[in-house]
Amino acid sequence: MGLDEYHFVADWSVDGTAAEVYAILKEPTEIPRWWPSVYLDVKVLEKGGDDGVGRVVELFTKGWLPYTLLWKFTLVEARAPHHFVLEASGDFVGRGQWTITDRTGGGCDIRYDWRVAARKPILRYFSFALKPVFSANHRWAMARGEESLRLELLRRKAGSANVPDPPPATFRRVKAATDRGFLTRTARKPGGVRRTRLLHTNMAYGAAKTNLLGSYEHRPMGCARRIFGLHGADRGAVSQRSITFTFSFAYAYAYANALSYADPFTVADLHRRADRGPRAAAPPESRRV
Repeated sequence: MGLDEYHFVADWSVDGTAAEVYAILKEPTEIPRWWPSVYLDVKVLEKGGDDGVGRVVELFTKGWLPYTLLWKFTLVEARAPHHFVLEASGDFVGRGQWTITDRTGGGCDIRYDWRVAARKPILRYFSFALKPVFSANHRWAMARGEESLRLELLRRKAGSANVPDPPPATFRRVKAATDRGFLTRTARKPGGVRRTRLLHTNMAYGAAKTNLLGSYEHRPMGCARRIFGLHGADRGAVSQRSITFTFSFAYAYAYANALSYADPFTVADLHRRADRGPRAAAPPESRRV
């Protein structure tokens, strides 16, 4: 196994039938509601067949650590209600297999076998030293998943009145930014204005514009604003001191992400945005503070 390759096996035990668990897991758009500590945003790109095979889903996730992951999975095999297999691409490349088995006497056992290779730069280039840390981050995420699934099963049986909320995401600023539309790929603002606000894409665009496309600006403030996608009226949203303080780290991180993007749409989008230049200022009613 390579340094950037991971193999995890998570075993869960819950008070529910295989059919009940399968019904919850087969609805990806519901996962951010009942497993919010890990799944920040989920979008179905292709619906697939009646059994779900061929479905393509884009996910924006995190663990306990304050980095995020943007990846997709394709459902390649499904045998309801006991088994389904997905193939991952993006920040992860690999295969995951869910197996759900009813127990004699009630309840069921769930096993998730997850074999992936990391493609996100922070995972790919630092696994040689931090693999135990990244592995612990995954185990934390799966433990929150088991806890959240138990609560969701209880909620569906007893109603939501007396069931506590699932564990929230750590590092609330990341979650708050997601809720406000700054970390999701597409966010609808008041007035129906739709704008891409994925932070990593903006940062990668800044690196491509300033470094890869040969348009480097010698003023750090202008370069930092370009990395964060701040143009026009948006510039007042972040103070000069804050941008200057974070510029060095943001530029290095964005450059690494720009080099790592393999999605043709993302790369093409970077070039289109670079050719088009700065975005026009948003209408007053749609601006973010």
